[in-house]
Amino acid sequence: MWGDIRRVSAPLLCLFLSMMANGFFTTIISLRIKAQGYSPLVVGLISASYFAGLIFGAFRIEKFIAKVGYIRVYSTFAALSVVLSLAQGYYINEPFLALLIRFGIGICIGVFFVILEGWVLAKSTAKNRGTMMSICMITLNLGYSLGQFFLSFVPNNELTSFVIIALIFSLSIIPLCAIRQPGPDLEEPSLLSFKALYRLTPTGMLGCFMVGMIFSSVYSIFPIMFQAVNYAPWDLALGMFVIVFGGMFGQFPFGKLSDVMERQKVLVYATLLTMILTFVAFFQYRVLTSTLLAIWFLMGAALYPLYPIALTHACDVVPKKDYTAAMQGLVLMFSIGSTLGPIFSASSMMVVGPVGVLWYQFIILGLLLGLFIWRRNVSKTIPTEKQKDFRQVGTASVFIDQRKQKTRKD
Repeated sequence: MWGDIRRVSAPLLCLFLSMMANGFFTTIISLRIKAQGYSPLVVGLISASYFAGLIFGAFRIEKFIAKVGYIRVYSTFAALSVVLSLAQGYYINEPFLALLIRFGIGICIGVFFVILEGWVLAKSTAKNRGTMMSICMITLNLGYSLGQFFLSFVPNNELTSFVIIALIFSLSIIPLCAIRQPGPDLEEPSLLSFKALYRLTPTGMLGCFMVGMIFSSVYSIFPIMFQAVNYAPWDLALGMFVIVFGGMFGQFPFGKLSDVMERQKVLVYATLLTMILTFVAFFQYRVLTSTLLAIWFLMGAALYPLYPIALTHACDVVPKKDYTAAMQGLVLMFSIGSTLGPIFSASSMMVVGPVGVLWYQFIILGLLLGLFIWRRNVSKTIPTEKQKDFRQVGTASVFIDQRKQKTRKD
């Protein structure tokens, strides 16, 4: 396994650095815009623009990569992210410009996902692909969570934070450019209509959409909730770190459980557990205590595996010939949900105060739980021996898996 990791150490290091910068960026932009006196809804709209850019970047870049290669495309968009980070520091007082810049950063991060996750997938085999993608997701979440701690020691002025972000983005170019290996090839994906995809897997399609609505709220609006109840910078960073770190920790046990138990049942249990922990947080969220840290950790551990398990469940019911197109549609549904999440959660916060974010999450989780229970009762149960192995599926798998399938056919 260590030999496999060494072969993809360069893209993994790039992923770690870029997600560290992105984690700091995502939190600091929400806090800075709110500090300018704008409403949480404005923060939500700016956060939504990031996820809209993510959709555009992830699903419009593959032809460019096929023409000029992974390394050149990554270097191009990493350099663009440096420029946009610095521009964000200069125009932080202009919400409309901040929205456009955030959209541009979303495009860059979408490209990073395709390139870096795709590189890892292309260098993996059918036997170790699940393990390699687990390592990829752990690297992603670790970088994102550690990026939160810059909040506690970076000087609190308008430009310094964004200079640090630009510096980390620029450093992420080095590992990929310093190796002699060429990047993997990439082929254009096929398409599958949403209507056909819904008929194949309502659980996967609607589940990914609603999970996306929750994920984006945690990333972009939770820092606003923490700030609204007067968390110190260190406490805010620690709270965000614990949630994301819990999500990283929960990937393997819940994924392993979904391999030995009916997958839809695991989705029900994980959603119910997240819902209970969210309810308990209603009574604890105002003061960061060890009990609340445990709640945030467990909530992240139960919440974050929902997305890859829902995707893996879709793989169980979608015919192999439609796998790539189905994965593209499911990731797109997740991204659309992620775009809407900050808007609705910020609106909830404006109506009922900071706790509105938790009420929003609780309601969406209730709908998600109802969906999973309904689908489990009306759909045909898949025996565990016929389930495919759990996979930490990222955006890039949509494209790289297709290339591997075509190679096997040839």
